Amino acid sequence: MESTKLRVLFCVGPKGPAKTQSLVDMVKDRFDAQVEAYDFVSNQEEYDALADKHSYDCVCVQLGTTISGPVLKDQTVNSKRFKWCHSLSAGADGYLAVQEFRESDIPLTNAKGAFDTILGEFVALGVLFHTKHV
Repeated sequence: MESTKLRVLFCVGPKGPAKTQSLVDMVKDRFDAQVEAYDFVSNQEEYDALADKHSYDCVCVQLGTTISGPVLKDQTVNSKRFKWCHSLSAGADGYLAVQEFRESDIPLTNAKGAFDTILGEFVALGVLFHTKHV
């Protein structure tokens, strides 16, 4: 049985494409096994310039970017292939603000817990910094 690979659109801030690409490169073999093609957009002009912007199965959205809401709305309303949204950010308020997405059956996932260790280390460092001047 042949599996279908995904087409993914990343909606990130201006510095996001380089950061996200470096993350993709860290898991390149596993990513390539599941993903046929992917693109990055940071603004409306880049999104409008996509050759076939309604050909994505998954949209990975970073909240706080001006492009995230409009892309999520457009994909929800106009794409027949859009079947999954993945949050690159914590929280869901920004996604739920897009009424068309909120009322759809498209699932929203995130990487809950992915940064627990890093944040714990940061807090511990902060405590040491302020108490022991480390």
